[in-house]
Amino acid sequence: MTTSPPFSPIALHYFRLPRHTWELMLIRMKQLGADAIFTPVPWGFHEIDDNQFDLSGITTPRRNVLAFVETCAAMGFPVILDLFPGPDAGLLFGGFPVWLLRKHPETQASDQPGNPLPAVTLQHPTTLKYARRWLEQLTQSLPEDVALQLKLKNYLPDFSDHIAAVQWPIWLRKRYAQSGLAGLNAAYASPTPFSSFSRIPLNAQLDSPAFQQDVQEFYAGLGEGARQSYSQILLELGRELGAAIDSPLHGAQITPDPADAGAGFQWAMDAPLRPDGTPRPNFWALKKANLQKTLPDDAPLYPADPAAAVALPVAANTLVGRLMLDGRLEQSILDADADATTLSAQNQSAAADLYFTLPGANAPLPDYLADYLRSLLAGKTQALAYCAEMVEQLLQAFEKPSPPAKQKSDAPDASLSEAQAALTQANQALYKAASSIGALEEVFATALDKTQTPETTPTFFSLDAVRFKNLQSACQTLAPILNAASQSSLPAAFTLEQYVAAHRSVANAAAQSFSELNATLRWLREEMAANALPSTGWIVHARVQTILQSLSVIAP
Repeated sequence: MTTSPPFSPIALHYFRLPRHTWELMLIRMKQLGADAIFTPVPWGFHEIDDNQFDLSGITTPRRNVLAFVETCAAMGFPVILDLFPGPDAGLLFGGFPVWLLRKHPETQASDQPGNPLPAVTLQHPTTLKYARRWLEQLTQSLPEDVALQLKLKNYLPDFSDHIAAVQWPIWLRKRYAQSGLAGLNAAYASPTPFSSFSRIPLNAQLDSPAFQQDVQEFYAGLGEGARQSYSQILLELGRELGAAIDSPLHGAQITPDPADAGAGFQWAMDAPLRPDGTPRPNFWALKKANLQKTLPDDAPLYPADPAAAVALPVAANTLVGRLMLDGRLEQSILDADADATTLSAQNQSAAADLYFTLPGANAPLPDYLADYLRSLLAGKTQALAYCAEMVEQLLQAFEKPSPPAKQKSDAPDASLSEAQAALTQANQALYKAASSIGALEEVFATALDKTQTPETTPTFFSLDAVRFKNLQSACQTLAPILNAASQSSLPAAFTLEQYVAAHRSVANAAAQSFSELNATLRWLREEMAANALPSTGWIVHARVQTILQSLSVIAP
């Protein structure tokens, strides 16, 4: 945005959303008036096992945080990453690795009675050791302009051994450095005086205001101490923290919450968007409030409102434009009297995004409108680029893999053997599950995710080009179309007609690709139902369906 300083960003949790919805959701963020994207980056979601990291989507596309940051940048969104978001983010194990808790139980936080909590002790030396390794992996992969946030707030009080037996006595010694134990005993008025700072239970049931105040101050200091420790790690890694912000409004409702990331079934039920990207009632109120913050008072832009008509001041030869949520632009020049009048417009179908008025068809676009249109187009070209990449990966699956280098041992390549075993396991699960196509696909997807088998790559298997000739032919036709359309862009200064032409080019490419791939999907399902294709065809089916889902939000 070029007309005003930024307002609070909107939270969009990439790891909770299917990869093919990222571009659509970011378009909706732009339509909400957001100028930055806020997201946690869960350590436990990306370090799957000890020293096994996935930041590029090898195991699942939802882990490709690097692609998410790049997509945000292409749409003009700065990104703010919350490194340790705390319990209010609703993350599995608080976002920390489950393997850390299992391999190092001493790091686990506990409540006052001593029951384990689904979180770690932030300042335990073991936690700090592994957290440093994680932060190094993350920061080395991220662009320099990504803002990092470290609030470390809202964590439950931790009564683990490290806190109670190590940090609490150290804090007490500093707190009563001048008066010593005598001063402490006098303040606590304990019936039995304490003989050592190490023998004062953190969970003691003392009816003492001084003790309760000390516990409160101790935990406040723990949070700040943890923040300093992790901030120092980042500084040593060459990264500085950005200014902390309050957790912003969530942008997308997620039901169900992904089992590999979320702690519960529902997430962000009060969000302005449904899981499919359609607006909920509060979308329009939030959009209106945001535009009022960011637009100049005299800006000829008016957010659509399904609940009430929007009054548009017009004069003779005024151009009135209506931008739809799908990016289409409708415009007309009013044949009105010379005197100013008012046009009443109502978004009854909730399909319009905003209205605007211009002095004429060739009038220069206001900065905000030009940036806005450019961002919407960028979101769609990014989606096309993602589809083109997946189509090209399908094409690569028809290529014969290069023969492996001759090994001294006759043992098969370990990765190949592992992949083949995973596929065999998935195939067995397939045919035992159910006879319906839908059930087979679901079971295969589950097995595929658990075994983390790479998708359609020639390294692990090659597809029979004869048996998949329809799909191969469609991919060969669509790859150049998608790649060409994904390069569509707008110059620094452009007209409404140029936007309409660029948007039409993108939409037509998406529509053509959708039509051809949809026909291929039907053929795939028929062949799979008739057992005419190998069971690995379900991997291909899942990929084609993902491409279609992404194309469906771009095609008219």
